[in-house]
Amino acid sequence: MKGTASRIVMTILLTGAFLSASPPQTTPDTRTVALLGQAAPGSNGAQFVGFGFPSVNSSGAVAFVGELTPINTPYGKIPGKTIPRVLFLAPPDGPMRRIVGFKDAIPNEASFFSDVGNPVLNDAGEIAFRANVGSGATDQRIFLQTDNELLPIARTGNPAPGTGENFKTLGILGLALNNTRTVAFEGTYGTSGQGIFTYSNGTVRPVVLRGQPVPSGVVGSFVSFEGVGLNETGQIVFTATIQTVTNGNVVGVFVASGTNIKAAAVEGQSAPYAVGGNFNSLRVPSINDSGDVAFVDSISAGKGNPASSPRGVFVITRGGATAVASDRRERPSDPVTSGNFYSVKALRTNDGNSAVMFIAWNDTNGRKAVFLYTQAKLQQLVQQGDTTPAGGRYSLITTDISIAKTGYFAFAANVEGSTSTKAGIFVGKASL
Repeated sequence: MKGTASRIVMTILLTGAFLSASPPQTTPDTRTVALLGQAAPGSNGAQFVGFGFPSVNSSGAVAFVGELTPINTPYGKIPGKTIPRVLFLAPPDGPMRRIVGFKDAIPNEASFFSDVGNPVLNDAGEIAFRANVGSGATDQRIFLQTDNELLPIARTGNPAPGTGENFKTLGILGLALNNTRTVAFEGTYGTSGQGIFTYSNGTVRPVVLRGQPVPSGVVGSFVSFEGVGLNETGQIVFTATIQTVTNGNVVGVFVASGTNIKAAAVEGQSAPYAVGGNFNSLRVPSINDSGDVAFVDSISAGKGNPASSPRGVFVITRGGATAVASDRRERPSDPVTSGNFYSVKALRTNDGNSAVMFIAWNDTNGRKAVFLYTQAKLQQLVQQGDTTPAGGRYSLITTDISIAKTGYFAFAANVEGSTSTKAGIFVGKASL
């Protein structure tokens, strides 16, 4: 469950994207969450004009930021418009409701929300999100919305624990939430500091900070961080650049269990790939409740061949590292994927085996698709060109999808050929 403050404009449509002779496929297990042009609940008749990236939980509930009908916002004598951004929660079996958003009051303060970022959702329906407060952009905060209250977690200008400095930015490069109300987030502090922090039971603690020695057999120190994942046991996975004594800066995926930090994979290590090679550029980490770690990597072919292709999706379990997918087929039955991999999620099947879901391009037909890897097989779930539950076809599926441990996945997509909408948020379910 991850969130960023990124936004997407859902009115941009692809043209000429589907010239393949293969017919669109229907995905009956996919349902509509919200559509462009639909009235937004609790918003005085405003309609959805755009969407952020959604977050889905284990029951199929979806939290997302909706962009609403622009409102007139003059700057002195200069006319202008503002697109309000509002956080919504759509349960699988009940009406969608507005949570909080633009110009809503901050509890116990004489201030208001000016913007809200993409949320992360846990199985209790609780939502963590970052927001801008007041008329400027310097007051950034992270909140946890529960059934009964809006809990402040961190705020720019407040002390960053373990650093002697104050927070400068919060959650821009990573935010995660589990079912124990633990929130993991990336933050910067002082003039050049950066770290991973957690919030739990009213307390913010540092997990790892810039300049800290790497405690996993690699001689060096942490330089920067990007990407945060969190499981139900409290393990935190993150991507970090480390400065080594002998090899300069390299990138690795690390797992923190309390104060213990170990490397899952580091640039330069041998990668389990059919033609050999080493890990080269690691990102998009994920960890499941069993401690399996999945990530995207660009594989270096080694000395004499500086190419950093193909990219691949890998999973590391107690049995070692496995190549899930790559530019070249890992298994004869696999679809050919292009190497543009996103939103990797480490899962477990109902019978306890490792599984991975992710999004990539299918090179056979040139369409972006959602894939599931399980039982040493790679299967395609939903792709651009499939029929949507709102009519028409998916013409663009965003690269940042949300995947729950039960196999639910939520995504924003443009729609072509529908008489009712041009875009929407949808949720489907893979069989694990």
